[in-house]
Amino acid sequence: MTTAVILGTQSNVWAALALPNPPSGAVPFVFSDNTTIAIASNDFNFDSNNARLTVTNGIEQTHGDITSIPGSTGTINNSCGRFSLGAGQNTFTLNNSLAAVGDIVLTQIEAFDSTFISAIAVVSLAGIITVSANAAATGNTPVAFQLMKVR
Repeated sequence: MTTAVILGTQSNVWAALALPNPPSGAVPFVFSDNTTIAIASNDFNFDSNNARLTVTNGIEQTHGDITSIPGSTGTINNSCGRFSLGAGQNTFTLNNSLAAVGDIVLTQIEAFDSTFISAIAVVSLAGIITVSANAAATGNTPVAFQLMKVR
């Protein structure tokens, strides 16, 4: 049995799925083994045996970018984004209204720096992500992050 639910607008499920462009915020969810929604090239596929949702060609996310203002603090209220750790800094405090203690934060250094080669991020308080570098950055170094919500 296949059940579809549209998250967001409360419209007729089948009409929304039949449209080439579902309403903004509509996310089709199919709870059936290896069933895909064939209305777009970016199909959703739910595997109930492994409780896993896959999206062909990935998911695009809105992100923030404050790399033009290097330093040790900044604000990005998105689930992902980029900031720049300023030269001589070894920590960055990222204000983020989506962050809650226990959430997972992944980081990636986006440029070579001779001393700053690794970063650890943690939600230290609600709304605050603390990124700690292994050493002070030699130059302004861009860092990308991804916030993963944990229930």
